[in-house]
Amino acid sequence: MFNKTLLFLFVCLPLLFNCAAHHQPENSRILSSHYLIPVYRTGLDVKEAQGGLSIESVDADSPAKDAGIQPEDLIVAVNGNRISHKEFLKLMQLNRGEDVHFAVNRYNEILDFTITPKLYFNSPPSVYMIYELSVIDEQKVNLAVIVTDVKNNTSEDNYSWEENTRNQLQRDIENNVLNNLDSQDGVSFVDRSRLEEIIDGYKMNMTGLISDNARATIGKTTGATHILATTFARNPKKVNDTESCEDTITGRLMEVGSGKVLAVDQSTSDCKPAFLYTYSKR
Repeated sequence: MFNKTLLFLFVCLPLLFNCAAHHQPENSRILSSHYLIPVYRTGLDVKEAQGGLSIESVDADSPAKDAGIQPEDLIVAVNGNRISHKEFLKLMQLNRGEDVHFAVNRYNEILDFTITPKLYFNSPPSVYMIYELSVIDEQKVNLAVIVTDVKNNTSEDNYSWEENTRNQLQRDIENNVLNNLDSQDGVSFVDRSRLEEIIDGYKMNMTGLISDNARATIGKTTGATHILATTFARNPKKVNDTESCEDTITGRLMEVGSGKVLAVDQSTSDCKPAFLYTYSKR
């Protein structure tokens, strides 16, 4: 179960953004990146046990709590089937608010519950995929976060501003993943200092694309299994004859070994004097 602060990488404080439409690579496992992916939860934290799934905890103010499910109950069937912990996580990850039927053993009495999961947060495709890889598929994810390009198109080049923005963006991405993933055991990060020389040695352009040679070098040198390549652009914007600006952040989650793009994120929001990539529960 996700930490209740919940994760959200590509949002400028304080509002939720509407993702800008863009093409999704055919080899992506995420079907659509035009919008954020809604994540629904029942509020149950379970573990594998003899005879079913033991309920470790029930979130306050959750559909499971409202339905009357209690800690130490034993789930013996979900939608009529006995399922494993991994199957349970997958089922909940794919749920979009559809009813889930639980058969629960409580002191040798079988009780039936129907729970409608509720929307906990909206996830960028890259975060959704990292959770699926590390928690559901139980893969080790050693993530290299690379901010390939930072541009301020509203004024003359400002090297200091661009470097500060680049460093802040990288820290915010890493901190949000670490602080908010349910299980951190499966996720680690490549040290930024280990990437500097590699990044400087290859041209990484505004599209966030990384060459096969650069990707292979990053994997071999750092042990990275995945790369999250991010770009940031501040562009001029005119609203009702008033000059303003907007920030666009694009991220591509790539598998190091194959080079496949697993997920694409993009957000555009009004400029903020300072930005923090975070999300709080609705």
